[in-house]
Amino acid sequence: MITYDLLADISVLIFVVGIIIWLISQQLVIRYTQKNLKSLCYYLYGDEYFYEGKLNMYDMFFMTFIASPIFIQYHFVYKRKGYLPMFKGGTSVMHANLDEKNALLLVKKHYKWLVLNFISLLLGFFWLFGSGFFMMWAKRVGQ
Repeated sequence: MITYDLLADISVLIFVVGIIIWLISQQLVIRYTQKNLKSLCYYLYGDEYFYEGKLNMYDMFFMTFIASPIFIQYHFVYKRKGYLPMFKGGTSVMHANLDEKNALLLVKKHYKWLVLNFISLLLGFFWLFGSGFFMMWAKRVGQ
């Protein structure tokens, strides 16, 4: 029989371990981004010196939310149909320089960065929704 205490312990474990793993993956993304910042800025913004100083966390999340759709669309649409749907209208709304050609060059030259961003996003969602699911389940069992 599944008890309230067991589910509560599982949710706490998922919360703590999940946030630690997510923070490690996000740190890998930050390290890769800082090492290759000029090249990434060239593809995203058209200017290698767009960021002269260090990136803040807002900028990192902004880059994660552009890298993940490129990664997903490359694997699920581009490989089968030959185009990226997010660039049907020309360029990206968030990044004026980012078009299909630059996105494919980004995939070619910085595939590791795209994978790290996608994994980090998945781990963040798992941490948030996985622990929340078990917390709600524990609450339901406890009633």
